[in-house]
Amino acid sequence: MKFRDRLLLGGREVVLLDRLIRGLMAGIAGGIVMNVLDFASYYIFQFSNLLLLDWASIVTYGHRPLNLTEYIFSLINQLGWAGFLGVIFAFVVPYRGSKYLLFKGAVYGFIACFFITAAPIFFQLPYLKELSTNTAISHRITSIIWGIVVAQTLYWLEGKRKEAAL
Repeated sequence: MKFRDRLLLGGREVVLLDRLIRGLMAGIAGGIVMNVLDFASYYIFQFSNLLLLDWASIVTYGHRPLNLTEYIFSLINQLGWAGFLGVIFAFVVPYRGSKYLLFKGAVYGFIACFFITAAPIFFQLPYLKELSTNTAISHRITSIIWGIVVAQTLYWLEGKRKEAAL
């Protein structure tokens, strides 16, 4: 492992092995922001009627989470999925010196959300194949913000990796 693949974060050394790890970190960071906004949309503003972690729960259990353990496990699954999508973004979109990276992140988030919401219709998953307009709007907005956070985090991590190489 080379020195340039290490980063000091909060006083601790974090290993940035490769693009996969950076994509995973960026996807999870975006997933955390996305879930905070989704919780606000659901609990504070009462705008949407289905949480993103409900999706993970329905795919995992066949129903919305019934207890704290299912909520936590569903949230972990949802963040894992967000991390996986971040890995795909890291490999598909070149972010070194890339122009309009935040716009590309927003478009990627929108497209990912479009295909993710189309899958339940195709596979006829209960609870997910029919969304309210407010929920669809909320999920699109949070997905676009997720994409922007992923793009910015990857850009930041790449810059930190280059600084560590100096």
